[in-house]
Amino acid sequence: MSNIKLDTLTYGLTNIDLSLIKDKLAKLYSQDISEDDLYEEVSKICADKTFSHPEWSLLAGRVMVKNLKRTIPKSFSDSTEASKLILHPDYYKFVMENKEILDSFIDEERDYEFNAFSTGTLLKSYLTRIRFGDTSTYLETPQYMYLRIATYMWYPDLKKIREVYIDLSTGRYTQATPTMFNAGKRKPQLASCFIMLVKDSMDGICKSWKDSALISMNCGGIGIDYSPLRHSEIGMTGQSKGVMAWLKIENEILCGMDQTGIRKGSGTVNLCDWHIDIETFIEARKPIGDEKLRARDLFYSIYISDLFMERVEQDGMWSLFCPNKAKGIADCWGEQFERLYLQYEEQGIWKKQIRARDLWGKIIVTQIETGMPFMLFKDNINRKNQQGNLGMIRSSNLCQEIMEFTSEDEIASCNLASVAINNSVKGDEFDFNDLGKSVKSCVSNLNNIIDRNYYPEDIPQIEYANKKNRPIGIGVQGLADAFAMLDIAWDSEEASRLNYQIFEQMYFSAVDASCKLAELQGCYESFPGSPMSQGDFQFDLWRKEGKNVRRKEYPRIPSDKWDALRKRVETYGVKNSLLIALMPTASSASILGNNECFEPFTSNIYSRTVLSGQYTMVNKHLIKDLEKEGLWNTEVARNIVKNQGSVSKIGEVVQLTDRLKFIQRKYQTVFELKQKVLLDLSIDRARFVCQSQSFNCWMKDPTIGKLNSFHFYSWRQGQKTG
Repeated sequence: MSNIKLDTLTYGLTNIDLSLIKDKLAKLYSQDISEDDLYEEVSKICADKTFSHPEWSLLAGRVMVKNLKRTIPKSFSDSTEASKLILHPDYYKFVMENKEILDSFIDEERDYEFNAFSTGTLLKSYLTRIRFGDTSTYLETPQYMYLRIATYMWYPDLKKIREVYIDLSTGRYTQATPTMFNAGKRKPQLASCFIMLVKDSMDGICKSWKDSALISMNCGGIGIDYSPLRHSEIGMTGQSKGVMAWLKIENEILCGMDQTGIRKGSGTVNLCDWHIDIETFIEARKPIGDEKLRARDLFYSIYISDLFMERVEQDGMWSLFCPNKAKGIADCWGEQFERLYLQYEEQGIWKKQIRARDLWGKIIVTQIETGMPFMLFKDNINRKNQQGNLGMIRSSNLCQEIMEFTSEDEIASCNLASVAINNSVKGDEFDFNDLGKSVKSCVSNLNNIIDRNYYPEDIPQIEYANKKNRPIGIGVQGLADAFAMLDIAWDSEEASRLNYQIFEQMYFSAVDASCKLAELQGCYESFPGSPMSQGDFQFDLWRKEGKNVRRKEYPRIPSDKWDALRKRVETYGVKNSLLIALMPTASSASILGNNECFEPFTSNIYSRTVLSGQYTMVNKHLIKDLEKEGLWNTEVARNIVKNQGSVSKIGEVVQLTDRLKFIQRKYQTVFELKQKVLLDLSIDRARFVCQSQSFNCWMKDPTIGKLNSFHFYSWRQGQKTG
C-alpha cells in the first residue's frame, strides 16, 4: 500500500512540522488496512495535533477531502449524471445541456480550505450520497454541492449561476441547511422555518400532527401554537384534559422524523401566559416527575404579555383561563387583550388564580434547570410587526427568530441565508459596501427560492402564505471573528458602534434590494396597508413604541440616506414583507469555520462532539495574536485548557504586558462577559431586525435574581425575544 503524500497537502501552511507525526505514520503504514481506513486514521493523527495549532485541523480536512476525491465522479456533470434518480428532472436536463460550461466553473482547490470539523460536517450531513443499507456512496464534493445550489436557484442564467457559485464557495454567505440539502433534488423543499397553530377541534389537532410530520420529513423546523386548545368540557361528550396529552403525541411524531437520515426532527411548542395548562407546560421538559406530564424532546416557549409582567412587578394575582371559556383571548394583544382579560377576570370565569410572582418564579427555576422555556414578549412583537396589516403574530419558529403571521388559512414559512460578517473585513477596516453586496445577493437568491421551492400539495396553506407575503430571513455568522480580526473587544465602544453600523447596513441593503425587485416585478401581494407601505421601517416602529415601553434612546438615523429610500418604497413597494432574521447558524457556520451567528466565543480551546464525531476546537484568532507576542506554546495552551477555555489566568505562566491584558479582555468567553453588554448589543441591532434574534442568555452561575433582572431589562427595552 502506498503512503499518503502529506507534504503535497501542506501548501500555504507555515506551522506544520510533519516530523512530529513521523513515528505514528510509520506505524500506521506498516499495518494491513483498507485505503479508506488509512486515510481516516491519518486524518485523525493530524486532527489530534489541532491542540498545538489550528493548521493541523486544516491539514486533517485536506486528507479527508483527498480521500473523498478518490471515489467521487470526476466532474460536476458526471456527479449530476450519477445522481439522476434523486434529482429534479428540469434541473438535470439543464445541467446535461450545459455541462461543459458548468464543469468549467468548478474551482477544485477551494475544496481544500475546509478544516476537519467543517469537512466532517459536510460528509455527515450535506454532500449528496446514495445509501445502500449501512453503506453510503458519495456523489459530490463541496464544490459540486455549491454549484448544485447555485444552478438550481438560477438556471437558465449561466452568468448568475457562476456569480452565486463564487459567492458560496468563497464563503461570502451561505444558504440555510434545507436549501443545501435539497436544492436540485426531486423534492426541493428549501424553506427552513414553519409556524402553525392548532385549531381547537379533533380535526384541527389531527391535521396539525399530519402537517408537522410532512414538514419535518422534508427538513423543516416547526413552531406550533397550542394556546387555542381548551382544558374544559367538550360539548356534551366529556372533558378535555388540556394540551399535555396532545404534546406527548407531537413529541413522538417529531422524534420519528429523522429527516432523511440527515438530522432529527424538532419543534418548539408555544403557550400563552394566561392558559390554564401553563404550569404543567413549564415543567414538561424536566427530567423528573409524572411521565404523563412530560414530553422531553420538544422545545418550549411562553408568549408573555405586558399585563403579566406588570402583575409580577406589582406582586399581583394572575388568573388562568381555558380559551374555550374566555372566548377570543387567544386572538388579541395590547389594549384589546387587556380589556378582554380584565373583563373575564371580573366575571370570575378563570379556572385558577396564582400570584404572578409565583408563576414567574416557576418559569425562572425551570429555565435554570433545563434552559427552557424560551420567552417571547407578545406586545413588543406585535407593536413592531411589519405584517401588522395581516393580523396578530401568535408565536415563533423552532429557534425563535422568525416572527410571522399565521392563521388557519396560512402556515407561515421562511427561507433563510446567513452572511459571513468576517468576509467583509479588509485589512484593518470593515467594508460596508462589500457587506451590502452580500446582503443584496441574498435577497435575490431567496426570492428565487420562494418561487422554486417545493410546496407539499397536502398543505396548500404553506404555498399560499409564502407567495402572498414573501418573507425572507437574512442572518449573520462570524461577528466574533470580525471583532477579533479588527482587534475589538466585545465590551468596548468600538464594538457597540460597529455592531450598530453592520446591522443598519444590512437592513438598508435588504430593503433597497427588495425595493428594486418590486420596481421590476411588482410588490408582494399583501403589501398595501402594511407599516412599510405607510413609510414605517422597523426602526420607526421602535421609535413609535418608545412611549409604550421604558427604554433608552438610540442614535439618530442618517435622515438623508433613509429618506430617499423611504420615498422609493412608498412609490414602488418592496418584494418581501420581512427581510432580516438572526438565526443560530449552528451547522452552516461550522462549515465556513466561523463562530455562530452574533455570539461571542463560548471557549478558546475545547472539545466538540457532534453527529459527525469529536473534534478539538481552538480559537485561531487568539493563537494568531499570541504568536505575534511570541507566546503561543504548550504551557500557555495547557493553562487555557485548565481554565476551561478562558485566557483570564495566562498570567500564571507568562508575564502580563499591556497588550496581553487587552488580549485577555478581547477574548473573554461568552460566560465571562457581562450579559448586559450582550443584551445592549442585541437591543442596538434589534431596531434593524424586522423579524427577531435567536438570542441566548449565557450565565455561568444563574440565580433567580440575576435572571429576573435580565428578563425585566430585556422586556423594558422593547426586545421581542427574551
